[in-house]
Amino acid sequence: SSDVCSSDLASPAELAWHAGAYAAAYMVAVVVFSPVWGAASDRYGAKAVIAIGLAGSAVAVLASSFADGMWSAYVGRTAQGAFASAVLPVATAALARIPDTAERARRVAGLSAASLLGFFAAPALSATAVAVLAADPVATVLYASGLVALAALAGCGEKADFTNVYAELEANIDKTCACKDAACVQA
Repeated sequence: SSDVCSSDLASPAELAWHAGAYAAAYMVAVVVFSPVWGAASDRYGAKAVIAIGLAGSAVAVLASSFADGMWSAYVGRTAQGAFASAVLPVATAALARIPDTAERARRVAGLSAASLLGFFAAPALSATAVAVLAADPVATVLYASGLVALAALAGCGEKADFTNVYAELEANIDKTCACKDAACVQA
């Protein structure tokens, strides 16, 4: 027998509303916080902001796995969006500064491919984790997501190709800053 009474369950309309609001909380946070992280990136550097975004995302996802009610789930989801907005928008903006058109296109395409791979692989990995560790499916998925974000953060070391993008970017920015006008030609 179940401990849940039918009167404790939400109606389909309430479920639909909360599903939409839960998704919207993430996207609203991305829209609100992207300019904030962009300004921080201009001031402190893209690498530092992306590292903060990855660490914050990991903490927010792991904290969400302990949500004990609807409002704590909303807070966790909003935090996930706030920190996620420090990663992809900042990385894309950093890549946009690469002066060589072919190199910039290659790097942006690589970033887009990696993002899409994550969107594709995460649900598959989550479903597999739930199938294997089905004690608490929602917590299992959130734990796994947090661990993936931490692994991504660990991969941002000096040996990672991702970091080399920023070293190249800094060199290109230095060359650009040495120019007095837009007519400057790269050597």
